[in-house]
Amino acid sequence: MKPEPRDQRIKELHRQRPRSFGLHLGGGLMGGLVFYSLISPSLHLQTLFALERRSNLHRFLTQDLLPQSVQREGSGLAGWLAWAWNVLQERALLASAQTLGLALVAIVIAAGAAALLATLAAREDIPQEPSRPMENYCETPADGGSSRAHAGACTRALPGANEHGQPAWIGRTLRLGFGLTRSLPEYLLAFLLVALLPHTAWPAVLALALHNGGILGRLFTETLENVPAGPANSLRSSGAGAASTTLLARWPEAFTRAISLTFYRFETCVRDATVLGMVGIGSIGYLVVEARARQDVPEQFLLILCGAAIVLASDLLSRMVRRRLRVS
Repeated sequence: MKPEPRDQRIKELHRQRPRSFGLHLGGGLMGGLVFYSLISPSLHLQTLFALERRSNLHRFLTQDLLPQSVQREGSGLAGWLAWAWNVLQERALLASAQTLGLALVAIVIAAGAAALLATLAAREDIPQEPSRPMENYCETPADGGSSRAHAGACTRALPGANEHGQPAWIGRTLRLGFGLTRSLPEYLLAFLLVALLPHTAWPAVLALALHNGGILGRLFTETLENVPAGPANSLRSSGAGAASTTLLARWPEAFTRAISLTFYRFETCVRDATVLGMVGIGSIGYLVVEARARQDVPEQFLLILCGAAIVLASDLLSRMVRRRLRVS
């Protein structure tokens, strides 16, 4: 019984599939590292379930999480709630508001700078007509043609220039800058900026803005490069310049996607803002470090819950906005 043509085709495609030695080597190395980590003494699974670990967990849940005042008075849950409300009023609520403020200012700066720079960094390939070489785009326009539209096409046809008439190295430099800023962790950036701008919240704001600006710049650039070309081509044919084409054709197509990406990064920015307090900037993380220095485990736990709450709230807001944008 001969195999069906469909089965033969599947087998042929399987034999012709691309084989990458580097991919197989990388997969083997990754599997070896995972296996080594499982048998390593420092990560042995038995250490998680040792008797000492269970006793530590029991002590943490029954003693360490209870404030000293609650343990002395024996007031139980009511006493813990009263203590928690007092901590929230005195420190945690203000620190939570500061954390949200840091993230909000940082994401506004990041999104604004990314939108401006992505406009310059975005590439737009101009298809070459077979019957008309690209170098002939700079010929004299025909009668009745738009000289302004012809000038725009001529500028885009020049080697090393994009639709804005700028050298191509500017776009490459901006894309390289996006890659550099997003590769630097916010925590390290904040450490460097604290030395330049001490006793202010600007190190955290700028660290978050630089990192997220690099990410949003890359995402905005790709979004602009992948919008439908029809509206932009229509504007060019009517004589619109590069700035008008970008503002009236490309950005309206990319705006919804850009807003969705901005809110997605905002929820990440809120989470990172809680951590940046550990470098000495007034946010939830700074209060956690202070509580740890006092060995106040109950307050550490409560502050961590506050940080998780504001991150979840920002995540919920981001999801609602992005869902509404998809529907509209």
